[in-house]
Amino acid sequence: MVESGYADARSLGYLQGDTNVFLEWLRLPGDMVFLVGGVLPLLWQCWLGVRHRRGLTRRPEDAEQNLLFTEVGPDPVPEPPAAEAVAP
Repeated sequence: MVESGYADARSLGYLQGDTNVFLEWLRLPGDMVFLVGGVLPLLWQCWLGVRHRRGLTRRPEDAEQNLLFTEVGPDPVPEPPAAEAVAP
């Protein structure tokens, strides 16, 4: 049965108590896994993206090209040769 209420759980005496401090320290290994496995690689990729940034602008003398994608379609079907009209 619960003997203490919400106000007791939020009191300064509980928050600075030994049990709460111990539970906060138990969080540390999980937080380190999150930092090392998730946040640091994300920051590293952002740093590489900013450091190796280059502009992909076109110069006026460059040929017209689409930088985002290349449209690929079926080959055009050649038309059969026209039959020559034969005079009777």
